Amino acid sequence: MKAGQLSPAEIRTALQSVDQVALVDVREQRPYGQGHPLMAINIPLSRLESDMSRLIPANQVHVIFYGDNQKQAELAASLARDLGYRKISILQDGLTAWSTAGLCLFSGTHVLGAAMAETLQRQVGVNTLSASELVDLQESGKPVVVLDSRPWPNYLEEHIPGAIDCPLGELAYRIHDLVPDRDCPVVVNCAGRTRSILGVQSLLNIGLANPVYSLQQGTYGWWQAGYSLASGDGPRAEFGQADSADKAFEDAHRVARKCGVIELDSGQLATWQTQASSHCLFMLDVRWEEEFYLGHASAAISAPGGQLVECSEDWIGVRNGRILLLDNDGARARMTASWLRQLGYPNVAVLDSQTSIPMNETSVPTSPPRVKDPYYPEPRTELERMQRKKRYMDWQISLPDEMEKDGLISLQLLRI
Repeated sequence: MKAGQLSPAEIRTALQSVDQVALVDVREQRPYGQGHPLMAINIPLSRLESDMSRLIPANQVHVIFYGDNQKQAELAASLARDLGYRKISILQDGLTAWSTAGLCLFSGTHVLGAAMAETLQRQVGVNTLSASELVDLQESGKPVVVLDSRPWPNYLEEHIPGAIDCPLGELAYRIHDLVPDRDCPVVVNCAGRTRSILGVQSLLNIGLANPVYSLQQGTYGWWQAGYSLASGDGPRAEFGQADSADKAFEDAHRVARKCGVIELDSGQLATWQTQASSHCLFMLDVRWEEEFYLGHASAAISAPGGQLVECSEDWIGVRNGRILLLDNDGARARMTASWLRQLGYPNVAVLDSQTSIPMNETSVPTSPPRVKDPYYPEPRTELERMQRKKRYMDWQISLPDEMEKDGLISLQLLRI
């Protein structure tokens, strides 16, 4: 049985509906990064069998395939049918039809996370600090805390000397353990812009009294200003339960409620789990990977909160699926959930205070593949690495205009 063929207009209508729909680009990551429709996820034909069940966990989802040509999509449809998926369509005449219809194709990967940061910067305008201003502040002798909001492996490659590694998903959870008093300035950096902007806003959302700044252009800006970057080991926020966990929970609970995050009781949880065969259920543990491997809920997947916010399509392939975020005490799950709601995911939930799931599973789960991004050629020198960062920042700054032109979705950030 051949899959049904849909026009670009019909696909956009499906994506804007409340139905469970997955638009799947079956090309390899490089061509996907060179141009794809907004909201398309990338599952190359070479990984279809291994990744379909993780990104599209219910077989009653409407799956729409496309590639460079009809043959690629038809092959993907055949494989998906063998895997048990039943509602399958393909983009008629392949990706050429999308361009011919005058519709936008987005370059790059993880478009939504980057676009949210840039939309936030335009709408709110978080305070920034240049590298030279940070150095002046440090040399004044007054306390200042610099927090690198990237994962530990990125920090090890290069970081600002003295910066404390505290990934985006951990910032609001651990900030009260990291600042000496409410007058101490806090500077959040990443490699460029996205995670520092989102990190600053996370701290503002919880009502942190300290002065908070995003470091302009992150480690690139530091290097561009002529300062040296360190590499290897450095200060790192402790993983595990924060000393100020109760305060962090209060803050996160308030933010999550304002963003419309669902709180599941035991009955609702059982219903979601029972219906998982027909309605996608993404159970994502947002703690550090080290915590996850010490014990996690059965069927949960490790999705550290900061990475999940920036790269949600690596874990969530169906926008109208159900998303349940887990951690040990509810604080990090709630903060991460608040950002997913602002990304436009409608069904984002955490467990209420009376409901829990056993976290005694220690087996290694199925996770997104650890693949060096082939869309961006691997740099050979420090100069090439920094030039790539600059191109990436130029790209992301343009995203809000591209999304407005495309018109498929609009990111309307909530005032916390």
